Amino acid sequence: MKKTISFDLDDTLIDAVEAFVPWSNKKYGTKYKFNEIDDGDVQGSTLKQWIDFFDSVAGMKIKPKKEVKDAINRLSKEYRLIVVSARDPGMHTAAKRWIVKNFPGNFKKILFIKGRNWKKSKADICINEGAIMHFDDNPRHISDCLSKEVNATIVNRPWNLKFKTSAPRINNINYRDIIKIINKLS
Repeated sequence: MKKTISFDLDDTLIDAVEAFVPWSNKKYGTKYKFNEIDDGDVQGSTLKQWIDFFDSVAGMKIKPKKEVKDAINRLSKEYRLIVVSARDPGMHTAAKRWIVKNFPGNFKKILFIKGRNWKKSKADICINEGAIMHFDDNPRHISDCLSKEVNATIVNRPWNLKFKTSAPRINNINYRDIIKIINKLS
């Protein structure tokens, strides 16, 4: 049986905030700056704006970086891959569509927690799915994983660079770094 690796979606597999900022600035006249985002949430943005974005042509046209796509393609041959996302229920359909379009057949499950007041955390889902590692950009999810003895790696983004953690860090999802981290688990 293949071992399971879990990935967050937004700002781990897809550069969601980086794509949302210029789209929102153009559509809504906001003045967001990507490098000024301090917690992965675009302060002042509304759930409706995010749903509009992910349902828009712009949201569906976001492409994963080549190294991300290559890593997922290679990893899916060796591991059982799942997505565990904190997206709001209003964005689940768009997320699934995007994943199936950009990573056809690579992810065996696409799972969601129930927003900010979830009943199950990403760590709990990783435990239930037997994940040997979870990759995420959100310090709160990384901390929760580590507190429940779930191996986790933080994907560097401007909002998490000051976060102190014992978890390994990578700049982007890429095969070489992931395999190095997974091999250290043995």
